[in-house]
Order: sequence, then structure tokens, then C-alpha cells
Amino acid sequence: MQLFRKLLQDSDLSETLSFPTESLKAFNLPDGADPSMEFEAEDAMGHPWQFQLTIQPHGPDRLHPEPTLSSGWFHFVSQKGLRAGDEVAFYKNEDGSRGPPFKIEVQKMNTFSNPDIQPTAQYIENGKDPNGKQGVASDIQSSEPDPDDRTATSAVITTSSGKVQSSDSKLPNLQFRQRARRKVHCDFWYQNRKKFKQNKEVRKKCKVLSRKKDALLLLLSYPMVMMDKDQSEKWIAESQKIMRDVKSNEENLFGEEAEEWQKRLRGLSARVQKQLDVPFTDGIGGVLPGDIVEKLFMSAEANIGPQLELDRNWTLVSGETSESTVLSTHCERVVTGEKDKTQLMASTSYADQVEEVELIPHEALLVPEEVFDFAVDFAVRQTLDCIKRGDINRIRVTGRNEQRVIEAIKHHQDVAPEFRYILGFTLPEHQSSAEVYEVIDRQLDLRLSGCSGSINLAPEFKLSDSLQSLGIFLLLEDSYKKMNFDHLSLPLQINLNDLDNHLHSGIMIFNSKMAADLEIRMEDHLLPWEVFCRNAGEVLLSPTIQQIAARIVKECQGNLQAIILMARSLKTVTDDVSLWELAVQRLSRQSTSAVKDIDYVMVNALTFIWERMNNKTRHCIKLCTWYPKGEKIDRASLICHWIQDCLVDTYDEGNDILQSLVDAFLVDNLLGLDCVQLRREIYDVFVRVLLPRTSPVFLMLGSLRLTEPPKDEEWDAKEIHLMDNELSELPESPKCPSLIALYLQKNLDLMAVPSSFFKHMPNLQILDLSHTSLKSLPESLSSLVTLRELFLKGCELLMELPRHVGELRNLEKLDLDKTEIIDLPAEVGNLSKLKFLRVSFYGFMNCSKTKLCRDIIIHPGTISKLSELTELNIDVNPDDERWNATVQAVIEEACSLKTLRQLNLYLPNIQILQKRRAGSASLVHYPLPRFRFTVGYHKQQVISRVPEEAEAHFKNGEKCLKFVKGRDIPAEMKMALNHSTAFFLDGHVTAKSLSDFGLENTSQLKCCLLADCNEIQTIIDREEVHEEHDSLEKLQYLNVYYMKNLRSIWRRPVRKNCLASLKFLAVHACPKLTTMFLPNLLANLVMLEELIVEKCPQLMSLVNLTDHSSSNSATDCFLPSLKKIYLLYLPELVSISSGLCIASELESVGIYNCPKLESLSTVEISSENLRVIKGESKWWEALKWKESEWGNRVDYLNGIFSPIIRENDIKTQLAAEGLVELSFNQ
Repeated sequence: MQLFRKLLQDSDLSETLSFPTESLKAFNLPDGADPSMEFEAEDAMGHPWQFQLTIQPHGPDRLHPEPTLSSGWFHFVSQKGLRAGDEVAFYKNEDGSRGPPFKIEVQKMNTFSNPDIQPTAQYIENGKDPNGKQGVASDIQSSEPDPDDRTATSAVITTSSGKVQSSDSKLPNLQFRQRARRKVHCDFWYQNRKKFKQNKEVRKKCKVLSRKKDALLLLLSYPMVMMDKDQSEKWIAESQKIMRDVKSNEENLFGEEAEEWQKRLRGLSARVQKQLDVPFTDGIGGVLPGDIVEKLFMSAEANIGPQLELDRNWTLVSGETSESTVLSTHCERVVTGEKDKTQLMASTSYADQVEEVELIPHEALLVPEEVFDFAVDFAVRQTLDCIKRGDINRIRVTGRNEQRVIEAIKHHQDVAPEFRYILGFTLPEHQSSAEVYEVIDRQLDLRLSGCSGSINLAPEFKLSDSLQSLGIFLLLEDSYKKMNFDHLSLPLQINLNDLDNHLHSGIMIFNSKMAADLEIRMEDHLLPWEVFCRNAGEVLLSPTIQQIAARIVKECQGNLQAIILMARSLKTVTDDVSLWELAVQRLSRQSTSAVKDIDYVMVNALTFIWERMNNKTRHCIKLCTWYPKGEKIDRASLICHWIQDCLVDTYDEGNDILQSLVDAFLVDNLLGLDCVQLRREIYDVFVRVLLPRTSPVFLMLGSLRLTEPPKDEEWDAKEIHLMDNELSELPESPKCPSLIALYLQKNLDLMAVPSSFFKHMPNLQILDLSHTSLKSLPESLSSLVTLRELFLKGCELLMELPRHVGELRNLEKLDLDKTEIIDLPAEVGNLSKLKFLRVSFYGFMNCSKTKLCRDIIIHPGTISKLSELTELNIDVNPDDERWNATVQAVIEEACSLKTLRQLNLYLPNIQILQKRRAGSASLVHYPLPRFRFTVGYHKQQVISRVPEEAEAHFKNGEKCLKFVKGRDIPAEMKMALNHSTAFFLDGHVTAKSLSDFGLENTSQLKCCLLADCNEIQTIIDREEVHEEHDSLEKLQYLNVYYMKNLRSIWRRPVRKNCLASLKFLAVHACPKLTTMFLPNLLANLVMLEELIVEKCPQLMSLVNLTDHSSSNSATDCFLPSLKKIYLLYLPELVSISSGLCIASELESVGIYNCPKLESLSTVEISSENLRVIKGESKWWEALKWKESEWGNRVDYLNGIFSPIIRENDIKTQLAAEGLVELSFNQ
């Protein structure tokens, strides 16, 4: 029920509102002398308002009561922007619905354009025409119409020529027109108020949808926002379509029946809600904090204002959206007493979402003025992007510096080519309300569709086409902030709709309160600065750094991902302002080589980060790029991959590196999946720009005959392999922060290392300078504090180990074998972590007459200080008498080490093995798991005829005993042999056989090497068949070299287990050998796998059957495990096995220079596994085959035959086929 309706006068806009007394019956006033009451009324938007009703005396006698609204009324007037001419109505709610019992509705005054007037269009700006003359505004001021004249008045219009003319058309009086329009508008409102109310929910949802659409357009204007742009564009297009449908529905619902429009409203509401539920912001959750995203999508108004206004054709079109003054944001507030100065920014909800970023106190951080400047640039960029879209015609700019944005757009270089017709509207502040409305009414009362012919819009524009074919760019500059121009949206809206009917690109940009396709809020464009502050943290409390930070954000040009990367990389840099300045320089670089589809700002930002990253982390990132782009990588698997590729040493180290990449925003940590992902845009920059510039993890340049070292920038690798080249010099001081291993061995021309060469290798752990011509080591070697292994083996010119080697406190392995070291400095005792020490003192002969000669070869107490030593290897020149005086003390100190597991020594005499101190065991009884003792006088310069490969096999034994140049067989030697697993008898003068050392002492032997023992005639000579111990039952490897008088391998009876474990047997250069095997010995060799016989000119067959016939010899197959057999340089050989069946598992055969071997028997080569036969072509072609014996198998043998080339090394050819090791001589 309507209580009253009142047209507001100026007196009603003050503190109170009076209304008719008959309306009091609807209020339950309390009894009393001064009755009053408070009540609540709900407006059309459902917002409650509090009022106080009082009774005031009225009339000349002050006896007539007059009801008045006092408290709350002025607040309502100011909030609603009411003024004289507006109408207010109160209703009593009688339908029993919930809510306040009273309703209040407001109908504001509106204006209409007169369709009868069509003045010439022109460019109007700041009240002047293009020629600088006084324009329309001033004309109206000087010729204001008579308010009482209700017929017509002449309108003063400025024509295209600049002359002021009087139009023939008549304009109705302004106040008269306003009253007429207001009455019609009010009547329509009350007739359809129920439909307005039920449409309210749809309007509310549309308001939220519009804000989300605006926020999404804002984010799309910033490069590198992690979202699907195609999907976002589809969402925006669908949202705009829905809002157009809502508008169309509002225009048509008032002519429909209740059931029809209710059904339509439900459908629209469902469509809007479905669109709101689309999770289009999922992609930016990892880039922007949740509260920032929420703030962008939040409407600036707490209440939803009316969205429907009446046009002159009595239909409803889009109207007001949001208040021109927006709410204060989370990141901006004006500092008290300093207008337009810096403002404060912070947030309160980000800490719960991003733990690693420390928040800045709310009142701590000032926003530099430069931030607001580039916010204008960002807003201009967004506006221009939206203009180019083609589907946005009305753009509203609000907030600080809105005028600068509009001016910048109007004069932007990209605008003129697109829009050749520009209208500028200015509402000067000094004019009265009536004058302003009159000016706008006249300016916008244009029917452009009827204009044609040549029109002079401005000096720079001369158009000859119809206005219907022109793009028009409209600017409305609302500088009069104290006035409320809500009603002005009607003429502007209608006028713009007229343009849309004829033009394809009509654009309006304004800052007044009118309906818009897009609202650009200036505070939203502080987003880049807020994102930087969130990620940089408290470092920005420094005013100096804060100013530089603003420049960094500006140089990032709105690239939010680059902003986050820079902030994270600099957040810990609190005292190095130069690094901040360097960041600005790097970002300001112009791209020298453009990479398609990659923003050069991202390239600059990542280059800055890349330059400060260590090489280990770089290569960890490189491995991440091996996974497909966008693939989710299991965290544990990635770290294990790093360990496997030797990029990190431990899982914890890999985990720390991975977390640092997450903190740096390079890698995304996918919560809940225990997976990580290299961010897509970062992936592209790494793969296409940065990684191609990266030094490799392993610089593999070995064996390339290089004469020049790599360039300095190439030395930043984890491992550098430069071995086996021809380098003669090295760079002075290469930067190698990540270098772990450096291999320079076998550069024979390298004679010196620069003095500062090792200065910048803080992580070097392995250094190999073996077999070079170095004479000394530089002092910078002492800076290698992390060095664990130092190899100087074979540096024959190195005679002195510097004392500063004692500063390598982490050294674990020191190899000085085959050097010319004179003595071991006492500082070696400081290497408390040393586990491996190998040294040879052969410099005595070359320095005996120089000052380098020392009296002591190893200082007393040096060895005993090496408490963690596990292996000690000392070799000396036998002529160096200093060792004879030192050896016993060295043995005693070595045996005192609890960690010692291997001891390799040269012992001048065998008696040392038995010497011991009181309370300690002798050396031969000391419980060493491994040892290698060389006993006897030997010369280094004497070249052994035993190949290195054969001696290396001997040295691999656990307990090795080498007896050199012996003349007798001492009891101490037999005792030592009893504890040995490998025995090398070299050049013994008197021994007749191995049996002379006591076969009972050979029970532990696994390897036996015999060479140059000219008196030996047989290897084993058993005199007594009743011996309790089986001879050589564990022997696996038997190698015989240069035995001048050797005639047989075994003499006398053979026990069952003798040589039962033998796997390898080789006999080289034994000119008198006639008997290899007897049948009873063959029966024991069930484990033999490889047999080599060479240069035995008297050998006729491997098996001697003379006087050793056996009933089973014709049926048994001997050597069942034999796989390889090589017979070389055996000129008298006529048969392999004398007709015995052998080698059922034979795989390869090598025969060379055996001219009398004219045929092969199937019992000798009967294996089905045979895959290769090596021999001379002529020999093979001359072989005689018994067809009855071989049949078709000859063809198979021809297929697997491979010729030996005479000109080449036989041993090398056999080794190349994988048939034999390089362990025998040609």
C-alpha cells in the first residue's frame, strides 16, 4: 500500500523530509507529548535504511502537527544522490513477507533528446570549436531560455564553418521537458515494479559475471599469465552473449504475461550461474596468490544498483554499473596529510597460501610514484587491446589517473589510423547543473544517420564519405566530480545505439557512471607491483632498493611471470644495491636475436638468474628438459636420475636443489601428487635460448691430439677430460666453480702448470697429472681444499713434492708411483684423511750430487700419523742405501696402523720378513688381508720381458710374493710362500722346478708366474707319490715365459686333484719344450678354459702318448671346459691332440705359423659351439680334409674362417677378434 509520493524540492534535500499527516495512520506512534519512533524501510535493491519519524508543530499558530523524517534521511539523500526534481515514495508492506514493514522507492529525474533537431556534427572539446572560437557551452550561457516559455526556443548551434547560427527547429524548455519525462517514467516504474523486483537476482548474478569478465580481460592483457587463452576467449564471448540476452529480456519482459517472463528469468538465471561455475582461473593459481585473484574478481560495490533505465521509446536498456569512486583496495591507501603522494600496500591473507614468502607489515611499504605512472601505461595497453577485439564498444575507466588514461588513448599513435571521427565531451566544473545538462543535451541530440556530405570535423580530418561508414571514437571526460550524472546514461546510450546501427567500430570511453561493456579499474593495474612485493618480501623496506624495484617492475612490462622470477631471485639480496642495478640493466637489454613466440623480457629475466646459478644446478635443470614439455615428473625419480648421472652425490643434496628451483619459481611443485613440473614458458626459454649456451657437464676432449687447451668459458664443467693429447700449456686461471674432476694425464709435452691455475677450482676432488713432464707443482695447489685424489704417476721429471701438499687436508689418495721423488716431506703427515699412499723413490741416482739429496727418505713418525691409511705402497731404487736404514722403521709404523689393509713394499733381503719388535708379530705373520712384497735385488732400468698385462694379473692377487734374482731358496721364502696366493718367480738362478719351494707351501696359490728361470726343466716334479697334500689344487692361472731349459709341464705321477682348478695356461718362448700334457694330467684339467702355446719350436703335439697308453683314452673327451686354444709359431707341430678327443665346448681357434699341421681331425675340433677360426689363408687352403670324416661340415668351417694378415701384429689381430687377451708376446 502506497503511503505517500513526493516530488523533492531543495528544502527536502536538507536534514528532514515532511510528508502528509494522513500517512501517520500506517505508523504505530507511541503516546506522549513528543511522540517519535524509529523504523526500517527497504529500497528497491533490498537494502535496509534506518529512519526516525517525529511530529513537528506547523502553521502560524504552531498547533497543527506535521510528520517529519529526521534522523537517517540526510544519509539516504547523500547515498542515493538525490536532488530537486527527483521523486520518493513510501509503501506499507501488507503481503506478510519477511523483511522490513516499509518500502522506499526513488525515481530520479531524466532527460530526453529532441528528435526534431539535426544540427551539423563537429569536433567539440573544452567548450571550443576546432577554430578556437567559443563553442556551444559558452553560447548557451549567454542565451539561456526563459523557464516560463513552454512553446519553443531557438537552439544556438556551432556549424562546421565555426559560425554561430540559430536553428530553425524549436527546443522545448528544459525544465518543462524534465517534468514531463519524469511523470511518464514514474508511472511506468510503479506499473512494473513487481517484475523489477523478481529480475533483481538475475541482475545480481550478471553483476558478478560482468566483474569476472572484466578481471579476465585484465589478466589477458598481461603477458605470460598461466591460463588457456583460447578457453578464456570462449568464456568471455559466451559471457557477453549471456549479458546481451539478459538485456534483451529486460527490454521485452514488460510486454509478456507473468508465467512467460518467470520462465524466461529462470532460464537466464541458470545460464548465468552455469557460466559463473566455469573454473577458468585454475591456470593462474600457481602464479598469483589466491587473495589477489579474489580481489580482482570482486565487485567494487557491496550493493547491486539498478541496471535498468528507460529510453525515449519506453524500452529498457543497460544503465548504471558501479559507483565512480571505488572501494579502497588491499594494496592502496592514501597517506594522511599527503595528497596524491605515495600510498601503502600490503595484504593479510597471502601467508596461509605461500609459506616461503614473508609478508611485509601493512603500514611498512610505500608505493613509489613511478608505480602509478606505469599503471597508466598498463591501463592504456589494456584499453587498446580491447578496442582491437571488435566486440567491446563501451569502456569505462575509474580510479586514480583516469583522466591521464583517456588523454593518452585519445592521442595514441595507434588510434588515429583506426578512428577518423573523434568527438570529445567535456563537462566544465564552473557551470551550473542546468547549464551542463543543456550543453550535453544539445551535443548528443544528433541524428548522425541523417548526416551526409563533406563535414569538417577538425583541421587534420577532411572526410568526404557518409558518417555511416566511419569508425567513431568517443571520449567523455567527466571532470565535475561533485555532480551526479546517472541520468545522462540515457541520451549517451541512445546516441551510441544509433551509432551501432550503422557503424562496425563505434567505441565510447568514459569515466562517468554509465553502463559499460568493460570497466577498467586503475587500482587493478597495480597488480604487477603487488605481485613483486609479495614475492620479494622485506628487502623492499629499504627506500633505495624500493625505487630500483619499481624500475624492475617497469622493465618487466607487465610480464607477471618475469616479475615473480626477478622478485624471488633478489629477495635475499639486502646489501648489494649494485646487483639490483645490474638486474635493471639486464632487463632493459633489447633482444639481439629474436626467438619466435618467446617474450624477450622472459629471456632477459631468466638470463639474469642463469648467470648467477652454479653449473651443477644448471645441469639439473637441463635434465628436467629431457622430459616432455608439461609432463609431471615424479620428485623421487628425478632426484635418483640426477644421482645416476652424477649431477648430485646424495638424495638430500638433490632434494635441496629441487626445492631451490621451486622457491625460485622455475619449477612448479604439484601438491598432492609428489610431482614437479618445469613451467611451460620457462621450459621454452631454457631449451631454445639458455641451454645451448651452457657448458657441458662432461667436457670430453681426450685422445684428440689437441695442442691448445679449451677456451676459458669452456672450463665451467663438472668433469674435464683432456688426457692423451699434445698440450704444452694451460690457461692462467680458469673459472671452474663446478669442476669436480680434471684429467690431464698422458700430455707428455706439459712441463709446467701456471701459478694461479688451481685458484678458482673450489670443488675439485680428482686431479690426474700422471705421465706428464711436470717438474714441479704450483703453490695454488694448496687452494684445492676439497681435493680427494691426486695422481702423479709416471711423472719422471718430478723430483720434489712441495711442502704445501700438507694443506690438502681432505686428500684421500696420493699416487706418486714411478716418479723421481727424492723424499717424502714431513708435511704429508698432516693428511689425516689419507687412505691410499703410493710412492716410488727413484730420484736418488739423478740427484746424488745435487742439493736435492736428503739424508732421510721418509721422516720418522710420518706414516704413523696417517691414522686412516688402508693401503701403503712404497717402491725404491735398490741402490738407495737410505731405504735400507729406513725400511724396518717404516714396517713398524705401518703395522701400528689399525686401519691398514694392504702393504706393498720392496724388501732388500728376505730376513726382514721375520724381524719383529718385542711384543709384536713379524711381518710375515702380520694379519694383512692383502700384501705385495718384492724380495731381492732388482734394477728399475732392466726391462722385464714379461708383458705388463701378465704382471698386472699377478698384482691383482690378494697376497702377492715376488722373488727376484734369487740364488738360493731360504726358509723364510718358503714360509712367506705358504701365506701367499700369487707367486712371481723372476730370474731365479738355481731352481730346477717349482717343487724346490716345497709343494706343501703352494696349497694357497691361485696365480703363478714364472719367467727367465733358466735352470728349470719341469714345472712340477713329484718325487714321492705318497705326499699327503694335493699339489697346486687351488691354482687357476699359470703363465710361463722364457724358460730356456723347460722340457715338460709335469713329471712323475699325477694325483687326482692336482691342477684341478686351473683355468688359464700359457707357455711362451720355451725352445726345448717337447711335452705339454700326459693323458693322466689331461684328465685333471676339467676346468681349463684357455690354452696358449707359442714359440716352442720342438713341440710336435700338445699330448704325448708315449708309454702312457690308457684303455679309456680312445673314448674319453678331455679338456671339457676348453673354449679358446691358440697355437702360434710351432713349426714342428703335426697334431693338436694326437688323436685324443678334446674340447667339446670349444668356441675359437687361432693357429699361425704351424706349417706341418696339414690336417685337422674331428676329435680335435668337434665342438658345435665353434664360431671362429683364425689362421693363414695359404695354410687353410692347403689343409687336407677327409670327406668321410668331415662330410658337409667343411662348408661350415670355411664360413667361420678368418685370415690372419702377415704384415700386422698377430697378437693385436687375435685381441681384436676378442679371442685372446694381450697377455702373451708375439
